[in-house]
Amino acid sequence: MKGMIAVCVAAAAAAGFLVTNLVHDVSADATNSSATVYVANTFGNSVSALTGDTLQPAHADIDTLGTPFAVAASPDGLRVYTANQDSNITVIDAVTNERITTVEVSASDSITDLVVSPNSSTVYATAQYGAAVIVFDAATNTKVNTFPLNSISSSSPQPTAIDISPDGAFLFVLGTSDSAVYKLRASDGEEFDQEFVAQGTIELKVSADGQSLILVGEEAPRFLRTDDLNPVVGPTPVGIGSGLDIGVAGTRAYVLNQAFSAQNGADSAKPGPKAAPQNGAPSIDVYEAATGTYVDSLDLGFGSSVLGIAVPVDGGCAYFSREGSENIGSVSVIDLTTGVIGVTANTGSFPRRLALKPAVQIVDSFFLPKKVAYKKNAGAPAQSVFKASGFFDTGSKV
Repeated sequence: MKGMIAVCVAAAAAAGFLVTNLVHDVSADATNSSATVYVANTFGNSVSALTGDTLQPAHADIDTLGTPFAVAASPDGLRVYTANQDSNITVIDAVTNERITTVEVSASDSITDLVVSPNSSTVYATAQYGAAVIVFDAATNTKVNTFPLNSISSSSPQPTAIDISPDGAFLFVLGTSDSAVYKLRASDGEEFDQEFVAQGTIELKVSADGQSLILVGEEAPRFLRTDDLNPVVGPTPVGIGSGLDIGVAGTRAYVLNQAFSAQNGADSAKPGPKAAPQNGAPSIDVYEAATGTYVDSLDLGFGSSVLGIAVPVDGGCAYFSREGSENIGSVSVIDLTTGVIGVTANTGSFPRRLALKPAVQIVDSFFLPKKVAYKKNAGAPAQSVFKASGFFDTGSKV
């Protein structure tokens, strides 16, 4: 009996899975559902949803009923969340791209950043003036806990950035007022470590393998080990501009640089297919996350200011946002191998941060065996998900 199975092959491959035991080559049967790029339009009080391949609108801009400062997509692809400067979090259905609700989580506060746990069950958000991490239950859309931060200086921490380890065990929080990074246990908020960072540090990101913590700002990027917040073993990165945001994929970190500077050893006149950054132009600077070793810089061209970056897990391209005249925003895609900038699309006003929902590839197989084996590639993120639905050749439902 012929059967059918719908397999998220693209999502599985991007997550680092190899799917085996397929009886025939099903690639010809595949149809694609593009990745979706979500853009937090801070001055537009909205989120833009764009198709990842063409950057065409997947939906009209979504009203957040707040001022979104950051955006995050759940690993299961079902929800998108925004951290709003109006004391609240907005929840968006990532299937229909409709707003579900906007919930106040910290009165008279500014929610500056947020991250979703690898199992998509919990959202952790930074409350800037409350000096705390808000714990938000994704099933009920309610605040369920608060993790206060203990300042290590005379200033309140004023947390503005947060990320989570790939296994979901630890949170890393940046306090910009006291220039410190905090390591908290995600289950109960217990503080495990603190470390001072350079003044002017504004963003952090955990590497794809969970071993390094990357911090950027006015000075050179800093690379710390996530286990003890000590510097990684490697060369000290040199300052080649002012970092605004970070994307990670594979072994590398991609730093969005406000204005590239060729001093301190970065070569702005190297030959090759990539467009060498011009002094003062924005760039994407590439580093090895494990050692902090500088690899390359990609020119983004003079013009409007850059704001945010997002990199798919395969590291083949990056999406970056810019602010144009009169706060008109845009998002562009760049090939990280060639440095060629592709399609550009307009967004709402001041597109500060980006988040990605992975593509889904549907495969119709009439010869799928009862058992499908898959294995996780080395270095694949802990939140990798393989999904299947439909019917086996025996007629039984998956």
